[in-house]
Amino acid sequence: MIDPTALRDTADHDMVMSWLQDRELKDHKLGDARSGKVGTFDITMAIDRMRKKAYGVFPDIDPGVIDTLVRDYVDPLKLTPARNA
Repeated sequence: MIDPTALRDTADHDMVMSWLQDRELKDHKLGDARSGKVGTFDITMAIDRMRKKAYGVFPDIDPGVIDTLVRDYVDPLKLTPARNA
């Protein structure tokens, strides 16, 4: 039997990633941060900006999940340290 929690987690992941990909097409700063062309400060700012927007767009998704998904998407090269907040 399929775990409904796993299905929800996958659906949340897919929704957030699709939204982030759409944002990247419209936001050159996000694209630059994702590519590693900018410094860690700009990457951190892009992560924070996208997190705040995602909280409003996806109020039913746990903020911790959003934080992880946004960080993984915006900083795939892991150039910035993870926040402990």
